[in-house]
Amino acid sequence: MKYTPPPFWLSMVIIGILIPMTFPLVYIAQYGISADVTEAISLIFRYETAQLLYNTLLLCLSVTSLAVFFGLICAFFLERCRIRGKNLLSTLISLPLCIPALVSSFTWFSIDTRLFSGFFGATFVMTLVSFPLAFLPIAAALRRIDSAWEEVSYSLNRSRFYTFFRVILPQLRPAIGNAVLLIALHLLIEFGAVAIVGYKTFSVAIFNEFEAYYNTQSAVLLCLILVFLCLIIVGFELKFRGVHQINRVGKGTRFPPRLIELGKGEYVAIALISLIFICGILIPVCVLLVWLWEGSAIQGEYFSWLEYVSVIGKTLLFNLFAAAVTLFVAFPLVWAAIRYRNRLTRLVERLPFILHAIPAIVIGFAVAKYSLVYFPSLYQTYYVLFPAYLMLYLPLAQTSLRTSIEQIPNGVEYVSDSLGKKRWVLFKKVMIPCVSPGIIAGFALCFLQMMKELTATLILSPRNMSTISIELWHAQEGLEYSVVAVYGLALIIFSGIPVFLLKKYMSE
Repeated sequence: MKYTPPPFWLSMVIIGILIPMTFPLVYIAQYGISADVTEAISLIFRYETAQLLYNTLLLCLSVTSLAVFFGLICAFFLERCRIRGKNLLSTLISLPLCIPALVSSFTWFSIDTRLFSGFFGATFVMTLVSFPLAFLPIAAALRRIDSAWEEVSYSLNRSRFYTFFRVILPQLRPAIGNAVLLIALHLLIEFGAVAIVGYKTFSVAIFNEFEAYYNTQSAVLLCLILVFLCLIIVGFELKFRGVHQINRVGKGTRFPPRLIELGKGEYVAIALISLIFICGILIPVCVLLVWLWEGSAIQGEYFSWLEYVSVIGKTLLFNLFAAAVTLFVAFPLVWAAIRYRNRLTRLVERLPFILHAIPAIVIGFAVAKYSLVYFPSLYQTYYVLFPAYLMLYLPLAQTSLRTSIEQIPNGVEYVSDSLGKKRWVLFKKVMIPCVSPGIIAGFALCFLQMMKELTATLILSPRNMSTISIELWHAQEGLEYSVVAVYGLALIIFSGIPVFLLKKYMSE
């Protein structure tokens, strides 16, 4: 592959972004190198570590496969089949994204502590909350791909089965790859939901090593295994995506797809979508409403409605700004990886995904350590919390932007130059409108996940700052069910805003 270096200014911007991203890796390397070799070997190759590896991989594989499978089926039903109430169903099936995994696991676990515990409980809950991350990008890709290729396949007397697997599915590979990457990497570091249902993974063990045993070296060595798993997942996504271009450069418009008549199968599709909505959002919300109706903690002296409103306001303002900064930082990384495609830019773009496999508690401690050493006056201020959020959620912005930027034809910059137009005019008149769906989706995803962030915020947040997730975690630890209900419902309501934006992105 021919090496095409990016412009000097873009290279400097990328270097400036990536240098702070290496701090958690340096933090892990420092403690990993200082560890005793014999102890490190005994820790890595002990039976408990093998069991953690098995549990983590089993959960990751099961949830990712189920979420992508059902996401693909539901997206195909709603985009390629004739179903009544399609707009309503597509909205309902997107709503489970509003439910944080912490809230969903706590509500289902309270219904039946034996059934919704362990592997089944973790798989059930995480599939429900992860499903929209697969459904939305796949549905968006199905809506955007050119159905003319399908018509060509049908004109050659190919069956719908053949057309789906040989024509439609290959064009969905980038969207499926993005979904796999997001879901799998998130599962590697998910803590709250799996801890509540009692399923022990690497993230739970790492949290216990830090919080319960104060054993930093053991936690860091376990993190190294997570980083290795992340490299495998990122490599698989790159291989699965391939290097083929998916943009359309010819004349004409996209043909509307030929919708499939399902007959009685329409009721099966509606039933499947309704079941996902009922389990994903209706039952958890009903449980929260029951707790709110029967609870008395919100009427006690330790609960303040004024503080409740203040927590919500601070959470919204901070996360809105943090999501905008994350999206702004992600753009040059994705642009360089697509427009100056070579091994180096692809590896540089993938560095944030490696950080995404490091638990938030490790990133929190790494940022706290280096801020105390080099910038002590910034510790426990918003200035150190922003970099931590950037490290945690930059891949969400990257995956959303990539799908839109890949659809911009190559060489459009040179066409602009030949017309005597400035590059900023091209960026304003062409790039932004073309990339706007990805910008909306990236902003919505980042804001949605930042609203739910817990562990790094606990470590780095200013003393006078509390978030909805922090209050929710403290309430569930104290079994204050009505307090869990009011903060959980607030998180669901305000998570509906980015879900609406994602739905709008899917419809464009």
